[in-house]
This record gives sequence, structure tokens and C-alpha cells, in this order.
Amino acid sequence: MTLLDRAAEDVRHPDADSPLLSLKKVSRRYAGNNAPTLDGISIDIYPGEFVAIVGPSGSGKSTLLNILGLLDTPTGGEYHVLGLDSGAMNEKELNHLRSAAFGFIFQSSHVLGDESVLSNTAMGLRVQRVPIRERAQLAADALAQLGLEAKTMARAKLLSGGERQRVAIARAIATSPALILADEPTGNLDSENSQKVVEHLLALHRSGATVVIITHDMDVAAAATRRISVLDGRIVQDAATTVDGPTAPIARQGNHTAFDQKPGRLGPWRCLIDDVLAAVSALSTRGVRTLLLMVAFALGIGGLVTSAGLSETASAQISSRLTAAALDEVRVDLDNPASLLNPASELLSQDLQKLNDLPHVAGAGFLATVDPSDTWISRLHPTGQEPRQAIGLASASRSLMDLATTKITPATSAQLLDDPSVGPVALISKNAATALGLPVQDETALSPGYAIWIDGARVPVVGTFQVNDRFEQLENSVVVSPGPLVNHADVQLSIIIRTDMGFPAAVARAVPITLNPASPGSIKTQTVADLDTLRYGVSNDLGIFVGILSSVLLALTAASAATVMYLTVQSRTSEIALLRAIGASRGFIGRLFIIEGLLISSMGGAIGVALGIAGTLLGATAQGWTPVLASSLPLIGLSAAICAGLISSLYPAWVASRQNPATAIRN
Repeated sequence: MTLLDRAAEDVRHPDADSPLLSLKKVSRRYAGNNAPTLDGISIDIYPGEFVAIVGPSGSGKSTLLNILGLLDTPTGGEYHVLGLDSGAMNEKELNHLRSAAFGFIFQSSHVLGDESVLSNTAMGLRVQRVPIRERAQLAADALAQLGLEAKTMARAKLLSGGERQRVAIARAIATSPALILADEPTGNLDSENSQKVVEHLLALHRSGATVVIITHDMDVAAAATRRISVLDGRIVQDAATTVDGPTAPIARQGNHTAFDQKPGRLGPWRCLIDDVLAAVSALSTRGVRTLLLMVAFALGIGGLVTSAGLSETASAQISSRLTAAALDEVRVDLDNPASLLNPASELLSQDLQKLNDLPHVAGAGFLATVDPSDTWISRLHPTGQEPRQAIGLASASRSLMDLATTKITPATSAQLLDDPSVGPVALISKNAATALGLPVQDETALSPGYAIWIDGARVPVVGTFQVNDRFEQLENSVVVSPGPLVNHADVQLSIIIRTDMGFPAAVARAVPITLNPASPGSIKTQTVADLDTLRYGVSNDLGIFVGILSSVLLALTAASAATVMYLTVQSRTSEIALLRAIGASRGFIGRLFIIEGLLISSMGGAIGVALGIAGTLLGATAQGWTPVLASSLPLIGLSAAICAGLISSLYPAWVASRQNPATAIRN
């Protein structure tokens, strides 16, 4: 057993002939002050005494109490507690001794309003790592001694000022300290409640407790058996008292017997569980703040998972389409679209016929497109309002429409696109028809007799169509005969060839010779297989984008959480000060806030993962994609949330743990 452990054991059975506290020529100087706050103080306090330290404001009595309670350290002299030199102890040893030896009662009760009376009373026992059930029993016993057994489960904020101070006394005695230190315990109370507090202190003294009280109220001081007067940092009087005033030598009373049992202690794992339960309790009593933090983490992680999931889904969609097209598609880009699209020219139809005659060609058709910004499409008259949704203009052969569509209504309407004798006609997609206000019936059917205006010309609508997923660029388009596109400057004209499965490369080599034997190099062909590099590039670009977006989301989440938690630390100064005063270490305080951060981030992260998965499924469904979710994505999202929670809680936890107990209590 170490000296510190032996001293803690002596708390319950102190030697009546040895001082509990012994100060020898103790001084305390603060930077910037010319005169010392304490100057050569020498005091011995024995078991069973009731000592009142009195003096005017600024006399140094509160500083003296801080040193007595190991909340502050002297700059000169020696101070022994239970025979141990406090000057030779490190901070951990001071915390341990302060927790075991002292019970504190301050002018402000420092009762946590949102916690129960029982939880407030058990705070010192929690710092001492007393098991939960034993802790509750000891706290209940202390409350019963103060006449508060009926208020055990009440919220502390519902108590009167006098009742709160009695809870503070119960908290002080629940740990069976060697000595009660009270700093102006009646300073915030009326005369009736002040008298009750004094009576409780007297009852504790009669049961064997040692009491030291700081007060400027001489009526309160009169209850003590010894009075020490302090003026300008020095002791000017130290004498025993009676009810009528100072008398002769100090009487030393018997050993401390109140709450004489030795409580158990929690093991390391149970300590962790205890800290988690304490963090859960703290979070539950601050519901709005906890909810806001959880929402921040849920939105951040939800955005991360959604962006990652949609990125994977889009990448898989692009890859599958390119892979499918790479097996059976060749594209030929053509120059001079105006001459080729001229209804009087047969060059384009001849080229299509040549390509259709090639071996392993299943079909070939042309597709000419115009950007929506370069055309004007309206419903009722040439200068009518365009729909809000952008509508593209295209021209295509019947053979291309056979490759591009899943349904054309009526089925024979596409034949009119290749018949120059009927003049310009239009096929319209379902989406474009809806945007233009055309009454589409039975999914794609449209009553005959409708027309639209394209670049000032009236064009009859002869049918509607739905495209397959290989030609989604036509999903919001009007497809017309070649004539209306002849006068457009920016027309992109291509021939698209569908081959037998696995033959696009062979067909691509034959196309230039077939179309221009004299100059095959002038014909530009492209198979989708040539786009493998693009596919990988798209995947990489999406990955980089998602990484940047995720980093920004996590940074914003962590920053907002850290700000809220820092403000929480500032609002919980009273709680932190009390915990430090009753012996909680810096690690205890820091761990409390870190665990709170991890709990919030874990719960918010789990909700965010669920929202992210739902967002991915909804987004993919809206686009008609097959959702792709990596099995590791939920774990990654939750891990990211926990890391963000840990990072966001580190600085607030450090700030909380660095608070000086004496300064925090005073403020």
C-alpha cells in the first residue's frame, strides 16, 4: 500500500492526536500583486474540530480555503494533509487525495439543474469510481441525513435555493471525507435557510465530522468551536469559542464516524461503461443540443454516402453501357452535314446502303443533332414561349430509330422520316410532348392532327417514341425529317452502325474503304472500345470529385460540431469546476467530452448512413439506374463519422480539462 493509499484509508479513522491539516508559514503570491495574498500562515486543524475562518472581503480567507482544499498551491511554506507533504505530490496524487479527504460546499451550490438530486449527490462517488448500486445507496443515505429523501429523483432545477444547498452538503458528505470545507455556504441564502444550513453543519460536527467554514457572517461563525480571523493575508486571531465568544484552549473531538464504511471501486472496463453511461445522461439532459449535433453528423455522413453511392452507381452505369456498346457499335463522324442532309441529295442514303451491305452489320442509320440553345421549338405559334425544359432537335433515319427506340406510336410513323415527298414531319418523345403540353395518352399515344413550330416553321407531329438506354440523348428531343436541319450551322452528323456481337473492330476497319476508297483516311470511325480510356478517366474523375466533396462535408461537419461542443464546454464551466474540485483528473474531464463526441457522431453517423443509402436508392431509381452500393460503404461512413466526432471533440475536451479548479469555482 502506497503512502497515498494509506492516507486515504486514514480518512475514515484519523488519529485524534495528529493534525488532519498542517500549514507552516504558507504564503501565496499572484503575479501583478505587490503584496502577498497570504503571508506566513501557520495552522493545525485536528479531527473533530469545527473551525470558522472569518475576515473582511479581500483578506485572503478564500485563498486560504483553496490551499487547504488542494485547489491551489502555495508559493511558499509547507502544507501537509494527513501527514503527507502536498508540495511533493504530482497533480494525479493531489486529485486523488482531494477526492478522498475533502468534501466541498461552495457559496453557489453548483447543482446541475437537469440532473436528478440523486445523481448530483453521487458526483463525488462517481469520481471515486464507486460502483453504481453502492453509489446510489450512499447518495440516498446522505440525502436522508439532510431530510431530502423525498426529493431523490426530482430534477435539481425544481428545488428551492435552500434545498439545493442541502443537496450540496449531501454531495460533500456522501464520500465520507475526513474534512468538510465550506466556502460561504450561506452567502446566497436568506436567514431561515442559512440557519438550516448551519444546523446541518452542526449535526455533521456532532456526528464526528471535521468542518472548516469560510464566512463573513459572525452569526454563522459563532456556531464553530474555533475561530480564525484573517486580515491582509495574516492570522490575527486563533481561539476556541463558546456560544458567548472566544475562550481558552481548543478542544479536540473524537474520530470521524459518519459514513464509516469503505466503498468498493470499479475496474477499468466498468469505469469505461460508467463513463459512457454518464455521457449518455449528459446528452439526454441537453436534448436540443444533442439533436442538432446528430443532425449535423447525419447530414454530413448522409451526403458523403449518397455522393459515394451515386458516384459508384453512375460509374457502373457508364461502364456497363460502354462495355455493352463496345461489343456491337461503330460510330462514323461525317463532315458537311448541310449537303448530306439536303433532301435533294442521295449521298447519305447511298452511304447507309453500302454500310448495311457489309458483313456482320446488323443495321446502320444516321443521327444529326442540334443543341437546344441553337433552336426554337414552341407549341402554338412561331414566336411562342419555349417550355422551361430544354428540348433538343434531331434528325434520324428510320433505321436509326429502330436501333434507338423501344416503342414508336404509331409503329409506321418512322417510315415518314425517310420519305421526302411528304415534307417535314416530327416524331416527339414522351418527355418533350409533356413539356410542350401535348396530350400524350396511353403512355406514348398522341391523337392525330397536332403540330409544333420549329425555328418559325410549322411541322406536323406524326407520332411519339420512347428511347432505350443507349440513346438517352434523345429522351427530351424532337426528331424530324432532315430538311429543317439543313440551314443550321452547328449540326453534329454521325452514322451509327450496329454490328454482330464482337465485330465492331472488324467493321470499323472496313468502313473507310467502303465510304471513300480514294481517301479512306478522311473517314473517322470510332468504336466504343476506343473509349476505355475515357471510361477509366470518368471513373477516376468521379472518384476524385467524391473524395473532395466528402472531405469538404466532413470538414464542415467536424467544424460545426467542434464549435457547438466548445460552446457547450463554456456553458458547463460550473459542472467542470465542481468535478475538478472534488478530485476529477484532467483525463476524467477530457474523456467525458470525447465520449460524448463519439456517441453523438456514432448515432448521427448511423442515421447518416441510412439516409445516404436511401438517397442513393432514390437517386438511382429516379434515373432508372441499377443502384450500386459497396458492402464496405456503411462501415466507411460510420468510421468517417466516428473520426470526425473524435477530431471535433479533441479541442473542446482539451479546453475543458485545462480548467483550473480554483479559478473555475471562483468564476
